[in-house]
This record gives sequence, structure tokens and C-alpha cells, in this order.
Amino acid sequence: MIHIREENKAIVQIVTEELWLNYFNNYLLKNGVITERMYMKMFLKILQRTSQKKKAINI
Repeated sequence: MIHIREENKAIVQIVTEELWLNYFNNYLLKNGVITERMYMKMFLKILQRTSQKKKAINI
């Protein structure tokens, strides 16, 4: 059984969240659901959100 320390779990969770949000944002853009402007706005929000979380756990 693999044991992951709590701080490593937080890192994995943040990176997973960032990957999923960026994937979904790209999907919406490629399928014409959102505009380039909306894509960039969301991209910056994702970056800001995950950066804050990374700073909180000192990555």
C-alpha cells in the first residue's frame, strides 16, 4: 500500500485541479463554447487560483 504524506496529497490535489481546469477550458474553446477572450480570462483565473494554493503550502 502506498502512503502519501499530507503535504504531498495537497500538491497532487492542486496539480490535478489545475490540469483538469485547463483541459476543460481548452475543450470549451476548441468546441466553440467560449470565445478566445473568455478562454484567456478563465486561464488567468485558474492560474491565480492555483498559484495562491501553491503559495499556501510553499511549493
